[in-house]
Amino acid sequence: MNKFIILVIVLSLILTGCSSIATESRQLVKQEDMKLADSKDSKAIDESLEAGLNNITVNNSEPNIKEINLNIPEKYSVSFADRVGSDLIVSIMDFRDTDSEGNESYIPHLTLIKYNLYSRKHEVIFSGDTYTDNFNTRLKVLQNGNIAFYASTKILILDKENLWVLSEVNLPEHSYFNYDISPDGSKIVMNQFSELGNISITDWEYSEWKTLVTGVRGSDPHGLDSKGPGYPHWSNDGSQISYIMFLYESSEGVGVVDLEGKNNNLFIMNNPQFSPSYTYWLNDDKHILAFQSIGEPKAYLINILNGNFREIELSGLFQNIKLNPVESKAVYLNLDDNLIYMIDFETNKSRPITSVQDYVAGLEWDDTGNELIAVQNNKIRIITLED
Repeated sequence: MNKFIILVIVLSLILTGCSSIATESRQLVKQEDMKLADSKDSKAIDESLEAGLNNITVNNSEPNIKEINLNIPEKYSVSFADRVGSDLIVSIMDFRDTDSEGNESYIPHLTLIKYNLYSRKHEVIFSGDTYTDNFNTRLKVLQNGNIAFYASTKILILDKENLWVLSEVNLPEHSYFNYDISPDGSKIVMNQFSELGNISITDWEYSEWKTLVTGVRGSDPHGLDSKGPGYPHWSNDGSQISYIMFLYESSEGVGVVDLEGKNNNLFIMNNPQFSPSYTYWLNDDKHILAFQSIGEPKAYLINILNGNFREIELSGLFQNIKLNPVESKAVYLNLDDNLIYMIDFETNKSRPITSVQDYVAGLEWDDTGNELIAVQNNKIRIITLED
């Protein structure tokens, strides 16, 4: 996925005469005009999938672990799960021969359900053509309490009370998994398709744009020495945006820019072996966790106040690193010993917290920071952590 994003950025750097996305005939839904999306087409699912969901089982045999087996057919796979109060939001992927308009195409299809942990009942809240991934798919709670579900080609805004889909926001192709919503839910930051691959802020109608960071064209006619920004993320307080400055086959560093595009700092570590591919803001908005997922896994904590880099000592070959929403900690999966570890950023120490027997397709914290939700072989394991 990262290579795909890099290639898109490079192409945007070397193409000329490309029109701005602001001129495209796409219309998004204003937040104040959001209506409940309750059409039959948006919730229709296959009978075999429905039969499996009607046979969900729960296993509490392991201490501090609740295992939920969706019992869905083999052609489906659970790709993401997270908890909102007493409900789980679960994404289920499959591939279909025709799209929603009946056109022949082998395309990914997402079914999104909510499952109540107490009533043990499920409800389909969305069914449509899009897909998810380990890095970018997530739930984001907005300041008004509504919840944004990040898919690849669209954003779903969920009602805070019932978790119904209030609006379905389609994204331009060049912004797939290259966007973020402001904490107050009023703006989107994304890669604006242009000659230089800009990072820009826009409203929900794409009617107003403000460019914050532009790419840099190099002297090579093929764009091999050009660079462009990608993967923008809002800070928790909504005052700054982080991004990665990508090169042709790697990345240069992590940048932070204010909402006016005036204070723009690029943090570059003098280590040619480290090429950041994804970032997280820590809760204090003073540190950014940057890690690379290509080549040898590495992670660094960047202090944006003084520009210092501190290597994070992670155990073994890791993946699925996720920040705790409350404390200065994170969890990750060690592929060498199949253990989930917790890292404390203050002490820089890791410790194993639970073992896993199967491949972990997804790993998330609940909003209290006391439980982990792990997706494994179409099962969801809710792990309650002990002090």
